[in-house]
Amino acid sequence: MTELTDHELKAINLIIARLAPLKRDQMLADLAAAEIEVLLADRSMLRFHLPGHVPSSPGQTPLGQVGGQGDELLDVVLFEDSDGRLFEVERVPPGF
Repeated sequence: MTELTDHELKAINLIIARLAPLKRDQMLADLAAAEIEVLLADRSMLRFHLPGHVPSSPGQTPLGQVGGQGDELLDVVLFEDSDGRLFEVERVPPGF
């Protein structure tokens, strides 16, 4: 497990800030409690593990996307799981 970098945290918070108030509050609470797993060595895919939570079914839904910032040429997409809980963040080519 790892910690989020400042850049990752900033991008995630930009997406969360755009959500409806109840969803935003849930995602902020999940983010505060989550353990972060690096799925790819380049950190382009990170998975959030929430204590005591196991998704009830497979699948994920994008919550939002922000464009690359500064020297970052990839967009960041944040996903929720099938239960509406924080699940994964990915860096993807722009316009994905």
